[in-house]
Amino acid sequence: MLLLKTYIGVYPWDLLDEGLDGVLDRLHGEVGVAGVALWVGCPRLLQLRVRAVEPRIFRTRGGLFFQPSLDLYAGTRCKPIVSDQAKNRDPLAKISSACLARGLEVRVMLSAAVTGRLAERYPEMACKN
Repeated sequence: MLLLKTYIGVYPWDLLDEGLDGVLDRLHGEVGVAGVALWVGCPRLLQLRVRAVEPRIFRTRGGLFFQPSLDLYAGTRCKPIVSDQAKNRDPLAKISSACLARGLEVRVMLSAAVTGRLAERYPEMACKN
């Protein structure tokens, strides 16, 4: 028998800005998801948010929304770029802990094509056409 699970795709700010606990409780209890599929990287973004959250205009220069182990990249030419929103905190760790406490699974999604800022910092690594 095939067991299907439902995940909802979200960005970290979708959960954190409205209150992590309340959002996860609604997703789990009312929507019935088995877990969240969390985008952990994004491009430069300017977003007018219709929800009642602050700030109403969300801006990011892009990058990763977690703290990578930089020692793993010590010998590489291309280093990960952490978003400004994750410089002094680790949204992935916070969200993962809150999901674990509720029995929700966490999947991460990362697209090298849309992570942002890598081509600016490492133009020699970027595709050109």
